[in-house]
Formats: sequence, structure tokens, C-alpha cells
Amino acid sequence: MFRPSMLGDILNLLPRSLVKKEVCTHDADRYRTRFQTWDHRVAMLGCQLAGAGGLRDLELLFDHHGSCGYHLNCGRVARSTVSDANNGRSAAVFGDILHALVARGRQVAELRTGRKMNKLLTLLDSTP
Repeated sequence: MFRPSMLGDILNLLPRSLVKKEVCTHDADRYRTRFQTWDHRVAMLGCQLAGAGGLRDLELLFDHHGSCGYHLNCGRVARSTVSDANNGRSAAVFGDILHALVARGRQVAELRTGRKMNKLLTLLDSTP
């Protein structure tokens, strides 16, 4: 019986349409047919949640859970591919995705509380 993972639950909070919009704005998937921005986002989020120390750990994590790529709607994760994506893809697309998510979170909070949210506290880890 299939049971969604924690990573899958977190990815459900990230609307695919929002990612597609930012990818189109930045043209981030140009010349990339296999490892697209969504796959890159899934790999980096999985790396962060698993506490992986590097790309080898990330590759082992995704290889160990072979079917997770299918359920997370992403392709195969190889260390050389992730390295190339980290070097070649602009980080600006991920920053804009984050800003759109924060704005969306503010809207949801305003709808739930019925109050205007003048200040929204955002805690982000800025270490590279």
C-alpha cells in the first residue's frame, strides 16, 4: 500500500503552477530536457530534509528509494547531473519561487485570521 512521504507532503504545499510560472519567467529550463527545475528543487529539498552532507549522500538517498522519483514526479537523480545543475542554473529562479510562496502564505494567513498581515516573520537559513 502506498503511503506518501514527508517530502511528498511538503511538495504538495508547493504549487507546480507557481514553479512553472517562475521557470518561464527566468527561462530556467532552456537547454535542459531531463533534469528540469522541478527535479532540481525536489533533489535539493530532499537533501536538506535528509541532512545529506554532499552530492554522494543525495545520490545514495534517491537510489536507495528507487520509486520515490515516480511518486514525487521527478526524474533520476545523479550526482554529476545535480552538480551541473547547481553550476549552470541561476539561483534567482529559486529565490523568486520563495518570494511567491511567502506572498501566498501571507494571503492564506490573512484569509484564515481575517486580519491584515502587516509583518510576516520569515526565518530562512542563508548558509550556502
